[in-house]
Amino acid sequence: MKQIQDIQEEQKKCADMISRARDLQNTAKNNKGCTTMPDDMVKFFKDRGLSIEDTGKDTLHNKDEWEYNLKSLTNYQEQIGSKTQTLMVYLQDFIGQYNSFLQGANTAVSNANQVLTSIARGQ
Repeated sequence: MKQIQDIQEEQKKCADMISRARDLQNTAKNNKGCTTMPDDMVKFFKDRGLSIEDTGKDTLHNKDEWEYNLKSLTNYQEQIGSKTQTLMVYLQDFIGQYNSFLQGANTAVSNANQVLTSIARGQ
């Protein structure tokens, strides 16, 4: 459960970065120029090993360079989504096994109760 929560938190951070990157791309497009990638975004990319468009060896990006950065972010987002799905399958399997165990335990208790009732009645 903790892993799933951590991944969902990472998905939120990634979605926020995508939104911000799109805003910066639109600003660069509308101004027919470049916008600067914020330091926290650079850190996000580097901490996760994501590709950053670095043609100019700086953090200034035009709309096309932002497109490259956005593809890097969306690929990462898809990887996170895949991890979440895998963990959810494992969790569902575990819950299914747990439910089977409970059902078996309940059946055993019910059968034992019937035996005890029969003994108490002298049958």
